Amino acid sequence: MTLTEYVEWLDKNLKYNTVIEEKDCKFYNVLEEPFDLYGFYQPNKRGEFCRVPEEITKDLSVGMQYFAKDTSGGRVRFKTNSKYIAISVKMPYLPTRNMALSGSCGFDLFVDKKNGSEFYKAFIPPMGFEKGWEGIVYFSDRRERYITINFPLYSHVDQLEIGLQANATLDHGKEYAIKKPVVFYGGSHVQGASASKPGNSAQGFFSRKFDCDFINLGFSGNALGEKQMAEYIAGMDATALFMEYDHNAPNAEFLEQTHYAFYETVRNLQPDLPIVMISKHDYYTCSYYVKTQRENELRREVVLRSFERAKANGDEKVWFIDGKSLLSGEDRTACTMDGCHPNDLGFYRIAQKYSSWFKKYLQNKF
Repeated sequence: MTLTEYVEWLDKNLKYNTVIEEKDCKFYNVLEEPFDLYGFYQPNKRGEFCRVPEEITKDLSVGMQYFAKDTSGGRVRFKTNSKYIAISVKMPYLPTRNMALSGSCGFDLFVDKKNGSEFYKAFIPPMGFEKGWEGIVYFSDRRERYITINFPLYSHVDQLEIGLQANATLDHGKEYAIKKPVVFYGGSHVQGASASKPGNSAQGFFSRKFDCDFINLGFSGNALGEKQMAEYIAGMDATALFMEYDHNAPNAEFLEQTHYAFYETVRNLQPDLPIVMISKHDYYTCSYYVKTQRENELRREVVLRSFERAKANGDEKVWFIDGKSLLSGEDRTACTMDGCHPNDLGFYRIAQKYSSWFKKYLQNKF
């Protein structure tokens, strides 16, 4: 018995079912009907789970080509009366040191109800798996349920199959009340580092609060405000754009050169799209890219100048959220895993700030 197995034997709540023994289990590929996929670029047509097509990333950084295949923000939705739901996934083992395996490589399951979605169970992979793994969760009865399963935040997924009782119903999932997605662009914090499970990203909290679709365009260390990405975002039929990418700029001068230009490219192609400019949430700490507090101040000033310039040019559909406020409140320093990347508490607070803006300016339009 390994140490992990011993701990799970001592506390059964720490043990997750990664072996499917049900004899009546039938598997379905989520790329086929009637599953509904969100957060990916044409997954059914292309037969793959990627957030940005290779036609865009091939002219960008190697990092972008890699992280575009991470499945952060990906979801599959369906309806069933199966007493259990299993998954069989083919994917590489790609844990990250500053995240729980449940967030970087795991899936989680929410039950979608009339007045919101509730977390039910997580699919947590075994440590050190090779090429794929399985998991299963059980319900207490066979009532019909709407289901959302969130994909991992920091992994590639080659194939996902859903296992249900062979005689269970299977139909399309619950439709979002707000169908046009809210788009989030930025670095690792936008991608979801370091949430404990996929549904605890800021976008997850935000989406469930308003029952809205979203697209996560967070790319760890590789959100550099490229014109190609601005044009790609501008090609989407979106509800709003949250742009918070100043973390990955090598310095404030680089940010100055790209920030307003990124906004301007989107605005020229999308004159009516609500755009929210956000400065970095870890304003009071230093990081790999930011060595001094003065650098934090300079970056914030760049974002604020972009906002003020846009307003001065007559844009009435642009807003600024001060990153200094995103983690504010009691125990602010407890909101990150490492001083930079938010934990679950940090993401919840960020989502609350985003939600306050949305309720004030956009919610009454739906």
